[in-house]
Amino acid sequence: EARGGPTDFRGDASFRLLHDVGVVESLEGMTWESRRALVVPRRETRIFDGIVRTPPTAAAVETIDAPNPYAAWRLDVRLTDAGASGMNFESRWPVVALRNHQALLAVLTDRPTAYRFLSKLDVVAAPGHDGELASDAAHYRVATVAGEARAAVPDSLAAWTTTAVVVWDGFDPKTLSPTQGRALIDWVHWGGTLIVAGPGAPPPRDAGPLASVLPAEVGRTLALAREQTAPLGKEWTAPGSPPPATTHEWRGVELRPASASKVLIAAGDSKLPLVVERRAGRGRCVMTAFELTERDLIDWTSYDGFWNGCLLRRPSRYGAERAGSWTLGWTDRGSWYDPTRTSGLRMAVRDDGRDRPARRRGETSRQYAYDLRFGPGTAAWRNDGPIVEAAVRALRAEAAIVVPGVEFVVAAVAIYVLALVPLNWLVFRAFGRPERAWLATLPIAAAFAAGFVYLAELDIGFARSSHEIAVVALQPGCSRALVGRFLAVYISLGTAYRLEADADAIATTLAGSAEPNDSTAGGPSVALIQDVGPSHDAEAAPAAISGFAVGSNSAALLRLEQVVDYGRIECVELADGTYRVTNRTGFDLTDVRISGRGAARFEHLPRDGSQTFRVEAAPPSRRSEPLHETMPVETLRRAAGDFAAGELRLTAVAAEQVAGLKLVPAPTQRRGLTLVVAHLEYDAPPPEHDLNARPESR
Repeated sequence: EARGGPTDFRGDASFRLLHDVGVVESLEGMTWESRRALVVPRRETRIFDGIVRTPPTAAAVETIDAPNPYAAWRLDVRLTDAGASGMNFESRWPVVALRNHQALLAVLTDRPTAYRFLSKLDVVAAPGHDGELASDAAHYRVATVAGEARAAVPDSLAAWTTTAVVVWDGFDPKTLSPTQGRALIDWVHWGGTLIVAGPGAPPPRDAGPLASVLPAEVGRTLALAREQTAPLGKEWTAPGSPPPATTHEWRGVELRPASASKVLIAAGDSKLPLVVERRAGRGRCVMTAFELTERDLIDWTSYDGFWNGCLLRRPSRYGAERAGSWTLGWTDRGSWYDPTRTSGLRMAVRDDGRDRPARRRGETSRQYAYDLRFGPGTAAWRNDGPIVEAAVRALRAEAAIVVPGVEFVVAAVAIYVLALVPLNWLVFRAFGRPERAWLATLPIAAAFAAGFVYLAELDIGFARSSHEIAVVALQPGCSRALVGRFLAVYISLGTAYRLEADADAIATTLAGSAEPNDSTAGGPSVALIQDVGPSHDAEAAPAAISGFAVGSNSAALLRLEQVVDYGRIECVELADGTYRVTNRTGFDLTDVRISGRGAARFEHLPRDGSQTFRVEAAPPSRRSEPLHETMPVETLRRAAGDFAAGELRLTAVAAEQVAGLKLVPAPTQRRGLTLVVAHLEYDAPPPEHDLNARPESR
C-alpha cells in the first residue's frame, strides 16, 4: 500500500529477493526481478502487487534439524519515481517459507474472527508429528482476507500455486478486479478447491466470475431444524463418536443445484440439498446450505473428518493416542508429508505431479518420519519436470553447431560441376546455341554460392536463429490454456534481446544458458515488466522481458509461461460407450493420441471438427519413425502422458506455432513445434471417511 505525498508519483514498482545484507539472490545462475508501472496521485492511496520467484530447493534436501535457509531472505520492494522529484523509496520484508507438503488455506470473508477455529482443526494443524515441530508438520497455513476496496488476492495464476483451498463466506465479488476474478477461476480449473458457505454466497446477479463454477444458486433463507441437519451427522460422524449436538436451529439457505452439480448430502424426506459439489476442470467447488461457523459444528468431534473427507476430498485417516498426544496418519500408510495430499493443483508444463522421494531421518518404525523439506510443492515452477527436461534436451540438440561433413562438401561440388558444365551445355544445345553456354556460368555460380551459404548457415549459425517448443495445456470446460514456451536463441555475435509477450507472462533463463550482462550481479538479469499502469482492471497487460543476453557463438535457453484464451477441446461420452471429441481451438491438430485410463488414436482433428473414438484397454503400438521433421515430439508426448492415470488425456501436434511472443531483434531463422495437451475427463475422487475421531470435544 502506497500513499502519495505532496506531489504525484509516476514511476515503477520493482520486486526482488535479497539474501543476507543487500545481496541479490541467485536463481539458477541468474538474477530475477519483476517491475510494473505505478501511479500514485498526491494524498491518495494505491494498492499494488508484484511477483517474485524463489530459488528451487528440490536438489538440496533440508532436514528438520537444519536451519531455515529462507530465514535470511528479504523481499525488497522499491519505488522509483520517473517524475521531476526523482525520489526513490525502498522497504524490505521478511519471508515466511512453506514446507514442501504445505499450502495456504485462504479465507475470503467479512467475518475474519469467526474462522479462528480453522487453525485448530486437525486437518490444518496435523497434530502429534515431531512434537515441537508441529507447525512444520502442519498441512495448511490459514490466511484470512477481509473485505476491502480491492481484494488482496493475486491477479495471475502463477501466484496462486501456493494456495490449495479457498473458503468464501460473505466476501464481496465486486472487490475483485477482472484479472483477479479470472485468475481465481483459472486456479479452480487447475486443481484448486473452492468452498462456499451458502448463507454467505453472492446472489447470482453479483456472482461475477464465480457464476461459472458455483454448484448452486442461493434461494430463500431457511432455519434448519434438527431433523433437517440429521443426515449430516449420520453420514459423517466417525464410528464411536457422537453426532453434532443441535442446540438451536441453524441459519441456512435454499440451494438450487445446477445441472452439472452433484448433491452430496440432502436433508431427509424433503431432499433439501445440504452440500452440493461441482467439478470444474481438475478442481471443484463445494457449497453448503448452512454456516461453516455454527458453534454446534465447531464443537462436533467429527467436524474435522467432515472437512477432510467431504469438503476437501482427502484420503481417510486414523487417529491414536501416543505418549499422551493425539496423532494422525493416513489409513493407506502413505507419507504424512506427501504434498499431493495437501494440494490438488497439477500443471503438466511445470511439475510431474509427484513428489521426489524423501530420505528418512535415521532408523525409525514410524512410517511418516520423513525429512521436512522447504518447497517447492506441487504446481511449482521447477526445471526438473519431465516436460521441461524433454524440451531442453530437444532444444540443445536443435540449436547445436554442426560443421558440414565431407559428404556435404563432395556432394555440393559434384552438383555444382554437373550443373555448370554438362547440364548447362545440354540446355543451350537444345535451343541450338551451345556456343553461348558460357553466358550462364556467372548466374549459375552466384546461385550455387548463395545456396551453399544458406545451407551452411543452418548448420554453423551465421544468422540469428530461434527454435521453440510450446506446450499448450487445456482443462475441461475452460477456454484459457496454460502455455509453456521453451526457446533456444543462437547468434554468432553477442546480442542482448528483448521479448515482448502477451498478458500473464513470466519468464526466466534456464540454468547456465545465457551469458552474464551485469558484472555486479554475478549472472544474467531477466526482468519481467508488466506495464499495467495505475489500474489493475486492465483486460490485457503486455509484458516485456529484458536483459536476455546471448554470447557470441552460443545458444541461450529461455523458459516462458503464459495463460492465453485458446478455446476448448470438448469430450462427451455417448450412449453406446464411445466418446466424441470436438476441437474448438484455433489449432489444426494432427497425430492425435488419447492416453490415461484408456487409449485411442486418430490422424487428424481439424478446427471445429469432431472425431468419435472408443477407448481401448491397452495402448496402441508406438510408431518407430519420427513424427516431426525438426523436433522429437514422441519424447515430449511420453513426458506429458507419464502421469495421466485417472483421467483421459489428449496429446496432438498443432500445425501452427503459438503466437503472442516477439523477439527483438527478430531472428532470421525461426522453427518450432507446438504440442497440445488437453485434459478431457477426470475420475472424481470418492468421499472417504475417517476411522475414528478425536475423543474429546473442541
